[in-house]
Amino acid sequence: GGGKVAGAGSIAMKYTTIFAVLAVAFSSCVEGDRPATAAARRDSAGVTIVRLANFNVDALPVWASTPLYSTDTHDTLRLGGTATAVFAADSSLVIGSVADLLSLSPDGQTVHRLGRQGDGPGEYRGILRVGNAEGGALFVAEYRGRITHLTTDGQVLGIIPRLQAGSSRRELDVIAWLDSGRVVATWWQQRPNRGDIVGLPSGDFERDPVPLLTYDSTGRMTDSLGLWRGMERVLLSPGGRIPVPFARSAAYDARGSTIAIGPTDSIDVSVFDGSRLTTRFTARMPRRQPTDADRAAASEAILLEIGSPEFVAKLDAAPRIEAMPAVGALVVDDRGNIWIGDYVTPAEHERRWAIYTPTGDPIATMVLPAAPQGLVPGRSELLDVFGDRLALLRESEEGEISIEVRRYSVAVAQP
Repeated sequence: GGGKVAGAGSIAMKYTTIFAVLAVAFSSCVEGDRPATAAARRDSAGVTIVRLANFNVDALPVWASTPLYSTDTHDTLRLGGTATAVFAADSSLVIGSVADLLSLSPDGQTVHRLGRQGDGPGEYRGILRVGNAEGGALFVAEYRGRITHLTTDGQVLGIIPRLQAGSSRRELDVIAWLDSGRVVATWWQQRPNRGDIVGLPSGDFERDPVPLLTYDSTGRMTDSLGLWRGMERVLLSPGGRIPVPFARSAAYDARGSTIAIGPTDSIDVSVFDGSRLTTRFTARMPRRQPTDADRAAASEAILLEIGSPEFVAKLDAAPRIEAMPAVGALVVDDRGNIWIGDYVTPAEHERRWAIYTPTGDPIATMVLPAAPQGLVPGRSELLDVFGDRLALLRESEEGEISIEVRRYSVAVAQP
């Protein structure tokens, strides 16, 4: 991520401890216990291409986590229908929910208000994402397209009223705020029917292209960094192009200047340092066919989300996905490591994450509670990872959401 200023000495010590324990964990494995993974590396015009062969994710060391605190312990802190959060350099947690921007102290006890509802500087309407900007500051992206650059204590550094959408007229999803006010964004996959898209493949399913676009501090588009395969949809009439259950999409995330993106068909991740592509790593992962129980659980979850039996009946009659995606989510931590989560169905309550270095080397796995969506793939329940902490979006049986902060520790799988 970007340069961390506050608490740099304690953070460096914490990182040193984590990596020292990791080194001991790896050295304690005998040769036969190590993952049977051969990484073929080559350079292509300054980009490192990594292909992981004979990849056995089950042989990786397993990391564990323990809860530290949850927002549901605060009587006065109630999150809206959506929530996004990132850690600041001092391990405080900055939360965006609807129009509220809040900060929780590192021990989870003290709540600070950083923003409120409104249209002026430091005021927000419909927060879509809170992210870590390059250099240690934050950015807040709203559904209406406005982006605010601010310090971790809420001081506004700059505002971009709206990014230019161009001829596509698509809403934009902001991924990163780089130095000099540059912004990286892509089309928002959750809104499929905005704008004309030329050149979609024919057949039962269509897959929108997903670009990485850069913008200057005025919101003017300056460059495109590439194009990826986006969300898989089927044409329903009436109803437009709608994602079907178990559809493939594109997964992406950023922290500071480290940006990662790839399709969910398999592990195929492109890693950027700002606007420069540095690494692409790939690995074939098995994909499983959805069972009748998987399909029933998906229909039930979609009905809860949409509330329309007629819509669910149309989806049930539409062409079916024969194989689920291999990847369900992607998160970048503060060291630039890439956390790739398995695809899970609405019937599953846990997700396994595999952690890779920025250069594509697999490190470990971790199993965490999952909160998959029924219809449209979105950001996962893992909101952010920093130091030895991670933030999870949780939902109760009554539908109330909260954020749980956990501390994770390095461990090694038993032979």
